[in-house]
Amino acid sequence: SFDVNPTGAGVYTATIRVKYLNQILNIPIAVNVDTEQALFDITLDILGNFKTIDVGKKIVGQIFLLQAGRQELEDVTLNYYIKDFEGQTYLTESETLAVFKQKLFSKALPTQELPEGDYLWAVEVVYSGGIATASSQFSVVETKLNNTQMLLLVVLIVSGIVFVSLVVIIEKYKKLNIHNKKR
Repeated sequence: SFDVNPTGAGVYTATIRVKYLNQILNIPIAVNVDTEQALFDITLDILGNFKTIDVGKKIVGQIFLLQAGRQELEDVTLNYYIKDFEGQTYLTESETLAVFKQKLFSKALPTQELPEGDYLWAVEVVYSGGIATASSQFSVVETKLNNTQMLLLVVLIVSGIVFVSLVVIIEKYKKLNIHNKKR
């Protein structure tokens, strides 16, 4: 069992730790809490290629807002957060958008301050009368090339340079022969 004690609308993180045969398995969870009156629905989908990103790269997601109540143009505030599963918030950002019926858009957030690990991108849509929330998990990894990969990369680059040089030399030789034959 685990306890998450929300103090209001928002996105809360926790980690379930399961111990079995002297091994500990950490299971990250998120609890999205909306206000009682739901006039908006929101989803956040981190695009497949961005579920695992390299250290320092941007995280990209698609956000879909849907007016579930009245259908009129309304300004809403979107609050973005990147959190870990121990409760630490690494990034906060806000913007205000006008929404009529629905809105679909892409959003990118920087991750330069994030060390390797598992994180949650949370978003709140704040509107007159309530808050709706959504979240999605992602991981930050540090990609390192080993010696074999580095050697292969160097060989490929050198091979490419040699190939392009040979093509240029052959083309010049052909033009020179064509020009000499016309004389």
